[in-house]
Amino acid sequence: TKLRDGETAKRTRAEDEDRTARQVASDQEVICFLDFKVMELEKSCERLQTERDALVEEANSLRKHCNKRTEFLEDMLQLARDENVTESKQKRKEKRLLVNEIKNCRYQIAALEAERQGMLLELSKLRSTVALGAQSSPKSEMKGLRMGPVTLERG
Repeated sequence: TKLRDGETAKRTRAEDEDRTARQVASDQEVICFLDFKVMELEKSCERLQTERDALVEEANSLRKHCNKRTEFLEDMLQLARDENVTESKQKRKEKRLLVNEIKNCRYQIAALEAERQGMLLELSKLRSTVALGAQSSPKSEMKGLRMGPVTLERG
């Protein structure tokens, strides 16, 4: 029985060694697989880090460009507002001048109209006087007297 016990122990030891060898081989296979995956992930991480850095740089560049453009547009807006204020003031000033000029022209028109009416009245009186004088005088005296059309000058 000692022999059997020895053989059983030997077999058990051999089986344990075989199991251990298989476990080591399996563990080695898993370690190789995990090492490969780690290398892939590290490469992917480096690639993504490089892409992220490039994107951050591009974003910063775009941000600077947008800030410059925004600043330019704000300056243009301020300039347009300033010009609008200036033009508005100028238009109000011109409007006041034009209103005053229109008032002056209306006064002049009224004065000229009054003067015209006075001259027409005077002309009418003169014609009446001439007509009365012509009726009382002989025609031979009136022959040399001739009235032409009357025109009024504006100015």
